[in-house]
Amino acid sequence: MELREACCIVTGGARGIGRAIATALASQGAAVVIASRTARQVATAAEEIGALDAVQAAGGRLLGLAADVTHAHDVAHLVDRAEEEFGPVRVLVNNAGSLSAVGPTWEVDREQWLRDVRTNLCGTFLVCRQVMPGMVERGEGYVINLVGGGATSPHTYGSGYGCSKAGVLAFTETLAIEAADAGVVVFPLSPGLVRTEMTLHLARSEEGRKWRPFIGELLAQGKSLPPERAAGLVLNLLSGRADRLSGCLFSAHDDFDAIVENAERILESDALRLRLKPVD
Repeated sequence: MELREACCIVTGGARGIGRAIATALASQGAAVVIASRTARQVATAAEEIGALDAVQAAGGRLLGLAADVTHAHDVAHLVDRAEEEFGPVRVLVNNAGSLSAVGPTWEVDREQWLRDVRTNLCGTFLVCRQVMPGMVERGEGYVINLVGGGATSPHTYGSGYGCSKAGVLAFTETLAIEAADAGVVVFPLSPGLVRTEMTLHLARSEEGRKWRPFIGELLAQGKSLPPERAAGLVLNLLSGRADRLSGCLFSAHDDFDAIVENAERILESDALRLRLKPVD
């Protein structure tokens, strides 16, 4: 995809992984709409990213919009404003996420658990549902949905986050199949452990230190990935080289070139998808 002047939406784009992705896209000359629940935060992020030398040199444009992805009205307004400003949405990156319910499932706050599911899974659904009809009609587009811990293995003491991310993975593969004939490419992306506000909260909070202490330990040991790794993977996925692997899970830990080179074997073996292993 030619990213110059292409309209891209990045949810949860004001900080952390989303901000790195928005910066990478804008540095390629894209017109990027970053969304976050906090108006001041997203406005500041758009201004700061837009002022970067690489973004200005490439002609990238930024627009920050306050939006809660769990509210259909906010999502509709977000997409409408993006297309009014920059034209049809050609790239959607669903990065907005929540991990607030930490502890045994039967003890965590009910509303926090539901908030994690609403943000991670339902929010991803709402934004995809708003954007994809236009992509399908035009016969082109990329959707990248971020998954994380719990997508392919148990997310102990964070079941709301884990099961919602597993849901996003299954949802994304389904979208890839449904949209294949329309020319829309859909990928799940795992950014790995990244030092973000979310992971720092786990490392510092009482419940995080009690129930998921290894997060703080890994961060202290420097065993996290920079958010730019995920941003670089987004650019690789938008290059078109992996289009035939639409629906397959790409991780920031993996060797992208090696996966592309082995696409035939991956497709034949049904690898990089959420599957039960048969009993021998």
